[in-house]
Amino acid sequence: MTASALGGSLLWVGSVCTASARPVIHVRSPDPHDARARRIVFTETGLAWLRAFEEAVAQTEAEFKQEVGVDVATVVSLGLEAYAGGYSSLESPT
Repeated sequence: MTASALGGSLLWVGSVCTASARPVIHVRSPDPHDARARRIVFTETGLAWLRAFEEAVAQTEAEFKQEVGVDVATVVSLGLEAYAGGYSSLESPT
């Protein structure tokens, strides 16, 4: 993933700076296809964190479905997808 692919927003720049200060990503330079861009890759620690996060999300979704039922969980999921689809970027709406 390149920084330019992330949209170049200040939000992403700040996130990358914060994440690169921890051992979860490594910022490589330059991108072989675009010298203006920096390549960003997960470290082994970052990949382990990502796997743990994915597992936590899956567990949370399973617990939510168990608690409210599959039909309600599906409606909530569709509603969240529609809500998130209203944003064309990760920047705060104005």
